[in-house]
Amino acid sequence: MGHPIRVASPSEMNEIAEIMDKGFETDPTVNWVLTERDFMTSHCKFVEVCARPAFNVGGVHVITDFSGASIWYPPGVGLDEAELARVFENLERQDRIASFFSLLDACAEFRPEKPYWELELLAVDPGQQRQGLGAKLLEYGLQNCDGEHALVYLESSNPANLLFYHRHGFELLAEVQLPGTPKRFPMLRAGG
Repeated sequence: MGHPIRVASPSEMNEIAEIMDKGFETDPTVNWVLTERDFMTSHCKFVEVCARPAFNVGGVHVITDFSGASIWYPPGVGLDEAELARVFENLERQDRIASFFSLLDACAEFRPEKPYWELELLAVDPGQQRQGLGAKLLEYGLQNCDGEHALVYLESSNPANLLFYHRHGFELLAEVQLPGTPKRFPMLRAGG
């Protein structure tokens, strides 16, 4: 039973941001968009913006020792894009940030028309990866989706994660790339 998973509370935001920072430290898109200094000062703010709406619906999940966390949105819930833009407004690579938002917009056409759950973020401490913790976190979140027979959508920012998601029933919809940007990978899982 080693690593129980539970719904997190807003009072645990610092721990959640810390594990997300660790898990995304080597992410190709994060490293393309953010300088090291910007990562240190802004990635945790990005995670907070992502987590805030999910807290209200029990969509932030943690492994109790904070070795991993995930952020889920049920149908009709999502992050505040204006608030997200404010997180990025004073960072160094403004040209890349503009391209990043254009990349997100380019992925929008792959979002399902029917109601769907979304996995916004999932991270495991790099020192504890390859032990099944990511799979446990994913399966914990998928229980809600499967109980509703709901579609589940995600956009992977790292091609190294595609096989992991595929093993859990996600199908790659496209490889989306704009001039000069890294690829983004919209994926969809049929309702369970």
